Amino acid sequence: MTQIKNAYMLIMMCFMMLACSSSLQAAQKNDGQFLIMNEVLGGGLIDQIESEGITQTRGTLGQSIAIIGKSDLDPITVTDMEQYSGFWYAIGDQDDKPVVSFMMPDVININDEAVDVVDKIKIGLNKSNDTPTPITVTVSVNTVCDVSDYTISNGTVTNTNALTAVIANGSDFNDDIFVKIIDDIKIENDETIQLKIDSVQGDVVIGSLDTLNINILKNDAYSLTGTVVYYGSQTGFFTVRAIHSTTKEPFTYSSVWTPDSIIEDYALTVAPGSYTITAFIDTSTGNYNKCKDSWEAYTVVTNIDHNILSVDQLTIVDPDYRYANQDSDVTLTYADWIANYSAIGGPGTDFDLDGYSNFQEFLNGTDPTQDDAAYVYDGYDPGTDDRPQSSESKYQIITTYPLKPQTLLGSDGGVFFVDINYTTSDYDYINEVNDSNGGTVGLGLDIHFNGTLFELADVIKPFTDHIAIDVKKYTDYIYDKKNDPDQYIEDGYQVTDTIFRLTWTDSGGEWPSVKKLPIRLCKLKFIVKADLQGVEYGDTSVIRFKATDKVVYGYNLYASPVSVEFNRFNYDIDGDGEIKALEDGIQIIRFMFKLIDKRDSSSTVQDIGDNAIRTTPKAIWDYIDNNGNSLTTLDVDRDQDADAFSDGIMILRYMFGIKDGDVITEYVVDQDQVKPEDVVPNIEQYMLKQGTGKIDPNSEQ
Repeated sequence: MTQIKNAYMLIMMCFMMLACSSSLQAAQKNDGQFLIMNEVLGGGLIDQIESEGITQTRGTLGQSIAIIGKSDLDPITVTDMEQYSGFWYAIGDQDDKPVVSFMMPDVININDEAVDVVDKIKIGLNKSNDTPTPITVTVSVNTVCDVSDYTISNGTVTNTNALTAVIANGSDFNDDIFVKIIDDIKIENDETIQLKIDSVQGDVVIGSLDTLNINILKNDAYSLTGTVVYYGSQTGFFTVRAIHSTTKEPFTYSSVWTPDSIIEDYALTVAPGSYTITAFIDTSTGNYNKCKDSWEAYTVVTNIDHNILSVDQLTIVDPDYRYANQDSDVTLTYADWIANYSAIGGPGTDFDLDGYSNFQEFLNGTDPTQDDAAYVYDGYDPGTDDRPQSSESKYQIITTYPLKPQTLLGSDGGVFFVDINYTTSDYDYINEVNDSNGGTVGLGLDIHFNGTLFELADVIKPFTDHIAIDVKKYTDYIYDKKNDPDQYIEDGYQVTDTIFRLTWTDSGGEWPSVKKLPIRLCKLKFIVKADLQGVEYGDTSVIRFKATDKVVYGYNLYASPVSVEFNRFNYDIDGDGEIKALEDGIQIIRFMFKLIDKRDSSSTVQDIGDNAIRTTPKAIWDYIDNNGNSLTTLDVDRDQDADAFSDGIMILRYMFGIKDGDVITEYVVDQDQVKPEDVVPNIEQYMLKQGTGKIDPNSEQ
């Protein structure tokens, strides 16, 4: 199986390299067929002659002819120039010495959008070098060019003012100077790299073809224009942003969208490339941050080429308000909920100036017209908290991973994990020290959940410094509302009736005794109870956190509630609570290649997590098969085929962090039929939701 894994790794790396590379083709197009004649040592020029069929030396003393145009070459490339150019010397060289010159046109025009490499810069002789020693040619380099736009090298030195080329004994030309043009999306003027033969060592003379100019033609500025229409009620900072698919460079148009705005024209000046265009209205008040939030009106189009003069009319719309209120008894959408409040502003407005926007108040199940304590609920923003006392408060902060765990029903083997992570609001993240924390005397934490739905099965890798309970007997610290009324502390919600109590105490006031935060306090394993009545897929349940009466002096507690969703399938194939490319992604690829034995329920599969709950080939196969629905969950390009070389590669790329629509679909089977704008959402619906960086602890204790 290790060989199979290595094969997959090789396939994956090949596809990722293909996704990150691009081929650029060159150069200059010349109409017709013509010759350029250069005087080498003197003598007169001859008339232009036909190039076809020329097989012998003709002309007068010291002439060379370079054929740089040919009508059947469209466009002419650097290889063509090498093939159709060269020397044509006269009879009767007076010294009979070899003449050294550039063996290519004296001017090469290159569009840096279209060519990657001017291959070998050939310096040659009109006759073979029969001397016993090599001929060394010194070439000076004079540039009117940004050094970041090219490299020129002879294999020993790069981007210097002088290079040497060697014509070996018995050879006609050198083989050691290379020029590479580095493409970028800067809009620049023409640039020139000039090479000149300054001197030679050997019994040769320098011809008049001693100078070569490589002109890097400017990237033209392209204008993308279009029209945006919006009929909704949101107002704010209107932005059209074009993101270059390769470099991620943004080009932006902005204006203010007023209540009277319906249609607006825009124009963007962009460089060559393919673009993803997003149009949105930022509803933030005050200083607009020009970022799209989840509730704001927007639209996205992809694969817009730079040379399209006008983009089709874009219509931006309000998003679907399919965001769950944290109180599972509330089933209203945001649109329904906000209708109960008049004149409090848009979703991004913090009407009561308590640090929570109207939309976040909806998610938290709180009143948008009443102050809420900072850090008590998810989504607190100190930038909008206008209360004087808010900056003086300090908080112990609990965050979780994932933000929204997904689990099967108990009858289908439902199990899920929740990481409990810890930091503080006054931790010095810049210097990564805990001195500014002041030293707490511990943490008292009650974890509220619905005991009729879930059973707390295990506490994995608890942080043991100054822990006040014996986690080997953690069941001694589980209390429910009915049987333990003296121990149970209400959280104010009927849907949570059981708590698990964790306590850390440090009389020295130095807890958590580590210098770098955040840390993982523990991983909780929950089992969904079997044969639940009235619970279906799509239902949710909330896990909440509250400080016990042992809460640390001087600190309040901030802990975001966790919404657990009953879902038939996600890409956590081994069920360890995490989605990893080299574990879950590998299992998906094996399933697609039909390499999993669905009959084997005894052996243990490789490449699974330490806390995996699906460990046998049969369990893995059954979960991915999803009762015959694997086509629905794995066919992310929606071509009615779950193919390892298209769907499998795109899923793996996403798991590796490659999430751009254009890149994720590059070089897959039937690439032209894939819609990048559809693939990422099709994958994301089966991923575990992650939050900000604060939920990712750097301690595995």
